[in-house]
Amino acid sequence: MSLNKTINNQKWKHQLFSSLLLVVEKVPTWKARAEAFNKAGFRTYTGKLWTKQSIHACYHSYWSSHATGKGVYSWNQHGKNIEALKAMAVSPIIEEAETLAA
Repeated sequence: MSLNKTINNQKWKHQLFSSLLLVVEKVPTWKARAEAFNKAGFRTYTGKLWTKQSIHACYHSYWSSHATGKGVYSWNQHGKNIEALKAMAVSPIIEEAETLAA
């Protein structure tokens, strides 16, 4: 995945978090949560409708040990990390590496 695609994915995930947290607090099942997101017009990052599996996986990915190594999530730190990625994306070294990789 290119750096710009990673940034876009992380921005989407960062923006989704508060809505996802709210629906998890207010709606009792993963199936009903997926239906609520679909009804509200939310789509997955790839533009698909939510399923109970996809919304469950997305929610738990915020605390995944793969994401942070600690099983914790900080919305503020996530935002700072995105800004750091954006700064890297405009680096001439990164731009050259992505051009060579393409």
